[in-house]
Amino acid sequence: MEETGGKRPDFWSSTLREIALDLEVAEARQLRDERTRRWHTWHTAALPKGKKFPSFKDFMPAEQPAPQSPGRRQQQTPEQQMAIAKQWLAGRKRR
Repeated sequence: MEETGGKRPDFWSSTLREIALDLEVAEARQLRDERTRRWHTWHTAALPKGKKFPSFKDFMPAEQPAPQSPGRRQQQTPEQQMAIAKQWLAGRKRR
């Protein structure tokens, strides 16, 4: 969890949803940092060159939309949540 920027004590009191959000934020930060490093690399190499250099657009990959993570499912209606809770409780009473 330390790698995502979260503090260790906060981890144990976090919900799964909060942890998933922390991981999404960490992934976005890594992608942003990689893009920044590529930008610096391209400019460091391009500026001193006098001859033709590949365009920045060719050098940088197009930004891809972030993949849908399991934590980003379609929002449930209150009726759906109640039905799921009833099923879960019915299964627990049988034991």
